[in-house]
This record gives sequence, structure tokens and C-alpha cells, in this order.
Amino acid sequence: MSDKGELQARWKELWDRIQERWGELTDEELQIVNGKYEQLVGLIQRKSGETREGVEKHLGEIARLRRERMAHGGSNHDGAGDDRPASTDGLLKGPG
Repeated sequence: MSDKGELQARWKELWDRIQERWGELTDEELQIVNGKYEQLVGLIQRKSGETREGVEKHLGEIARLRRERMAHGGSNHDGAGDDRPASTDGLLKGPG
């Protein structure tokens, strides 16, 4: 599964990881973005000043670490609260 696909499928689970990395993002902003890849990357760029490439690299790392944890028998849930919005079709689909 691609990093974009991983983020799409696991938006609810990865929410906290994204917020840990980019603490300037608010719950409200993430809820509005609701996992849509292009909107998420743009929001992070605006709030953090990072380049698109840097943001995408870190998002890929978040997805990769989760996959590794799952491959080693880790939890299917990383502690995101139940109040997080569930993922929906079409989330985090970047170009390509």
C-alpha cells in the first residue's frame, strides 16, 4: 500500500501522529481536512513553512512506521480518541 493509501485508510489512527509532528495543527483544522491528501499537505505547508517535499517525506515516514509496527504484531489502533472522525472514501488520494 502506498503511503498516501496508508494515510487514507488509517486517517483516524494516524491523526495523533500527524498532530505530534505538526503541533501547530488544531483538531478543528484536521477535522476540516478530514484526511484529504492535497488539503493536508497544503495546510501543513502554510502552518509550518515546510516545503511540499518535506511534508510528504514526513507523512510517508508516519505511514511507514505504522506499517512496521503492524508487521511486528503491534496494535491496530495507536490510541487516537474515539471522537476522531472516521475516514471516508477518497481521503488522502494525492495525484498519481
